[in-house]
Amino acid sequence: MLLDDCINPANRNSKEYRKFVKKVKKRDGQKCVICGETDFLHVHHLLPFEIYKNIRIDTANGVTLCKNCHGQIHGRKF
Repeated sequence: MLLDDCINPANRNSKEYRKFVKKVKKRDGQKCVICGETDFLHVHHLLPFEIYKNIRIDTANGVTLCKNCHGQIHGRKF
């Protein structure tokens, strides 16, 4: 692994990205903000990850969703 991979927020396995996910879930009370589910949680980017590179790890751009609600937003199953 390259050093850049460790600090690059584009890498969803980076330390910074994992911190982002943890902070969003904590802020949202470890539950889906739509249905209240507490299992199989994801963090959804309000503004697309691929397009808005400068706010990929900004907690204001994330929301906690369960896999079912997240799938409904994207029109697919997770």
